Amino acid sequence: LDTLQTDLEALTQAHRPIGSQGEQQAAQYLSQRLAQLGYSVTLQPYTNVEGQTGTNVVAVREAQDSDSDILVLSTHHDSFPTTYGASDNASGAAALLAVAEALADVPTDTELRLISFTDEENGKNGSRYYTSTLSQREKERIVGAIQIDMLGGLGTAGTQVCTMDGTANWLSGLLQQRAPTFSLAGQTASDHAS
Repeated sequence: LDTLQTDLEALTQAHRPIGSQGEQQAAQYLSQRLAQLGYSVTLQPYTNVEGQTGTNVVAVREAQDSDSDILVLSTHHDSFPTTYGASDNASGAAALLAVAEALADVPTDTELRLISFTDEENGKNGSRYYTSTLSQREKERIVGAIQIDMLGGLGTAGTQVCTMDGTANWLSGLLQQRAPTFSLAGQTASDHAS
């Protein structure tokens, strides 16, 4: 709990719209924390149509087989220009760090990609850019994407497992099996859509 609070406080020190010093500081913080946990971290610069540059943070734990399945666990660290973005989405970024810590030593035959995207608030642009850089084979290897966005937001109740169209799939089924109180819904308004 202390680590979650520390991460949340570090990520909410400044407003974090793409192109801002706050967004760059958040990307650096995430990069350092993920590297400390043993992940191979790459910073992917991205410039939007307005000329604002932000950074996608990509942390990878490779599997033994270089052609293994890939599971993407993602969040976004940018915020609206006028907010500190504690719920949207420092909460998700802090949760991604907690997941990274929990998975750091868990044996798996699946490549894990933990990604924090920039420029989500302007239309999922950072994640669109990231997916545009993937090879066709990488895209084929991706078996699921779990997006962590807006935990504990004002006016929310319960936890949802969302697919693009609200139809269950093997990953949503697995999550609901482990946590039966999670309701199933459709959602396209976050980076998992990319």
